Amino acid sequence: MIELSRKPNIDLRIQRFSDGPPRGLMAPINVMDFPGDEPSIAFTETDFGIQEVAGTDQVTTYSQSFERGVDGALEADDTAMYLRQLAHQLE
Repeated sequence: MIELSRKPNIDLRIQRFSDGPPRGLMAPINVMDFPGDEPSIAFTETDFGIQEVAGTDQVTTYSQSFERGVDGALEADDTAMYLRQLAHQLE
């Protein structure tokens, strides 16, 4: 994961259990943005399956939840350092 995080198109951030869950983020979210005029879509997991969300307002709400998750996670450099510490503990 540390190696992959060095690629320019990857921004790896960890939300540690000790920091608690991010506000407003209750389930995994995948937001997909497309080039041009293609509308964004979101997928979220529920207890019953994966739900596709295509309405602009709903996708915006999920995007905002995702951004709160990013805000609550470690910065990319801190994430790499944290992963190195975890790997060292496992050696």
